[in-house]
Amino acid sequence: MSWLRSLLERLAVLLRPGRMDSELSEEMEHHLAMEIEANRRAGMSEAEARRKALVAFGATEWYRERVREGRVTWQLETLARDLRCGLRTLGKRRAFAVAAIVTLGVGIGMTTTMFSVVSSVILRPLPVQNADGLVYLRRYRREVGLSAEPNPQMVQLIREEASSFKRVETLAVTELDLVGDGEPLRVGGVQVSGGFFSFLGVNPALGRIILAGDDAEGSPAVAVLSHRFWVDRFGEDPGVLGRSLRTDDQAYRIVGVLPPEFRLASYLNLPVWIPHTPAVGSQSAGTPVEVLAKLADGVSAEAAQAELDAILRRTPLEDAEGLIWEGRVETPRDRIDDNLRTAVLVLQIAAGLVLLIGCGNLANLLLALGEARTRELALRSALGAGRGRLVRQLLVESSLLGILGGGLGLLLTVWSLGVLPSLLPQDLGHLRIDAGVLAFALGVSLLSVLGFGLLPALRGSRHNLAESIKGGYALDVEKKARFGVRGVLVGAEVAMAVVLLLGAGLLAKSFLGLNALDTGFDRTEMVSVSFQLQGERYADPEVQTPFYADLFGRIQTRFVSQGVPATIASNFISDLAAIYEAPMPEGMESSAEETPRLILTRAVAPGFFRTLGVPLHQGRGFLPGDDAEAEQVVVVNDGLARRYFQGQDPVGSRLRLGEEWYRVVGVAETLRLPALESYGLSELQVYYPFAQSPGVGMTVLTRVAGDRSSTIQLLKEEIWSIDPSIPISRVATADELLAESLAQERFNAMLMGLFAVTAIILGAVGIYGVVAYDVNRKVREIGIRVALGAARGDVLGHVMLGGLRPVAVGIAVGVVGAFLLGRTLASLLHEVSTNDPWMFFAVGVGTAAVATLATWLPARRAAGNDPVSSLRAE
Repeated sequence: MSWLRSLLERLAVLLRPGRMDSELSEEMEHHLAMEIEANRRAGMSEAEARRKALVAFGATEWYRERVREGRVTWQLETLARDLRCGLRTLGKRRAFAVAAIVTLGVGIGMTTTMFSVVSSVILRPLPVQNADGLVYLRRYRREVGLSAEPNPQMVQLIREEASSFKRVETLAVTELDLVGDGEPLRVGGVQVSGGFFSFLGVNPALGRIILAGDDAEGSPAVAVLSHRFWVDRFGEDPGVLGRSLRTDDQAYRIVGVLPPEFRLASYLNLPVWIPHTPAVGSQSAGTPVEVLAKLADGVSAEAAQAELDAILRRTPLEDAEGLIWEGRVETPRDRIDDNLRTAVLVLQIAAGLVLLIGCGNLANLLLALGEARTRELALRSALGAGRGRLVRQLLVESSLLGILGGGLGLLLTVWSLGVLPSLLPQDLGHLRIDAGVLAFALGVSLLSVLGFGLLPALRGSRHNLAESIKGGYALDVEKKARFGVRGVLVGAEVAMAVVLLLGAGLLAKSFLGLNALDTGFDRTEMVSVSFQLQGERYADPEVQTPFYADLFGRIQTRFVSQGVPATIASNFISDLAAIYEAPMPEGMESSAEETPRLILTRAVAPGFFRTLGVPLHQGRGFLPGDDAEAEQVVVVNDGLARRYFQGQDPVGSRLRLGEEWYRVVGVAETLRLPALESYGLSELQVYYPFAQSPGVGMTVLTRVAGDRSSTIQLLKEEIWSIDPSIPISRVATADELLAESLAQERFNAMLMGLFAVTAIILGAVGIYGVVAYDVNRKVREIGIRVALGAARGDVLGHVMLGGLRPVAVGIAVGVVGAFLLGRTLASLLHEVSTNDPWMFFAVGVGTAAVATLATWLPARRAAGNDPVSSLRAE
């Protein structure tokens, strides 16, 4: 603790008033007095004897040691006195103390909560023990910017030839249909290699992890549960170990539960983790897998990338379509979604601005409080307290506010982290207060104390002693300077509030625009029931097609025959399938665009366009005769027709997609889904008849006839009447699905709006406080003006003009800051200009209106004061 003692010594020297020897112990004073007496006997004057004694005595090590001990003791004693005095001062001003603590607590709580999100998303994207040197290995096509999971050939090449990686592990996403207890349940699962968890240093919360050997051929089927699934489905029952999870073709014995903080990129919500059997990554396994690798000691990601490039130049990586892929080494931070990263950082900055506005308010209040305590501080100075002593006393009072505000902020953070996961658009893992978040909260609290306490302390310790003691004011020039400081603080608060308001306005306008988007279909009373055909029984398309045909017939009998439109479609709104192709109309090869583009695809049953109310601009929809025996046909959207058929009638023409030719039988209205519009991915769409292109995942769509729950139950019964083991993966209305697709945009707008409203309220309070204090300080001046004939309107205008001057400057500065923020927000906005003049105008006018009201209230009171009463009181 030598550094702490040294720091206290330095502070004692800087802040300690009076003479050094006045604070020496009695023993030290005795030795010093003997030295002074000896100098007097030598004929020196009193002053010379004392000076020589101090110089000689100060050179001894004994003296220096005693001084150091005395300084530390003195520092602790005076600190205790300052704390007691500060608590008494705040106790006398309870309203001020409560307002200050609440303001600080809200600001620190918002900032710390957002920092915990930043920490989870950006600073520690993989909260595992062995995260250092961990990288992902991907396939990559540079010419189109397309990234994909490695195929088995790439995994084998890396394991056999790459020396940059000392360990390589794999995982693959799957789905499990759990049966046995109640309705069938579909859950996401992850297949991992046997050494995967030990590779990451993951310790189970219960039981054991998947071990090496669990993925060997013939090993017993075991499963490890995610912590959330254990809590939700098994109620945190420790007796879950040894129980079975049964699927159609396998029973897995539960051997462990993962810790709550375990999080791995996009595999947050997958509840069941099972071993690869046999190990995925061999040539016999054809499914692409995710590959994690540990860099060898001393090897950088750049060096590993160079080696991987060299390996793939020697052995080109070719897929089934003959396309050549590159390899790519990605760190965990490289895999963070850019929009998510931008949103989190912008919201962190917004929370910080709210805290700064709160600090500005408190600084203004403390400046006013310091001037109100002028006589008290002057008397302290007259009794011997130096300026450093006064500064320290005022800083101790500010520190008490900072400590209490920081404590309240931590309590709000704990509460927020319990509520926030239910509001987040996606699972960001286990949000918690760890050592990093605590250190951040402590640092923010200390910076806040300096931010709102240092300037008032320095100004409060400087005063005109004679004027203060007799109850007057400081020189007028000093009063103007002090009001100028408060005006600067108000202007800064207004500028930050304008930045937040404009950011919130842009995000809200973008969200509302997407939410009000014309989707191209009728969502009224639309309900969907989604399911997937899973397992070995439905692996063959020849089995899937009869299932869908049977289900479609049952739906026709149950609903369509009763006048209720119903149909079947794949990937209606979420999890849309896509192909990456350059469509080629027959006979137009030379003029067609050859650059591949993402095309959204759906397999739909007859009646799809009529059920959804999607207009067909040309041609027809699908008919029962469009089956596997008929010519392959498609319906395209009007965007694809315009781009590739160049004004010609596409109906009846043939269109090449990949290696297949299709007859275009219709052109439909574009379905514009908000989540895809924000990325510009709704332009090209192709529909296939489900009988020619079946898939494992389908959705039954119908209009609600009577009671919604009854309609949903009827749809489930029709599915289970064919196969009772098929789980229902999702039940939702069209509006609910669309709302879910806009969850990220809604969250961004909502949280930014909360910060902006808090900021403008704090800003209005700050403006009111400054003007009200200035009015109270100028009671005599206003009284004289009125007594000399000034009209009340003149007084009102004079006061309001003085209060609104810094506001106008703050709005101008805030507009410039908002322009810079808008450039950062550009990637989060859809069809909203970051330089929207109407938004800038609305925010400027709104801020000016709030500021005018906050200024008018105290100005009105000033204009209504009786001049005689004001002068008599003065």
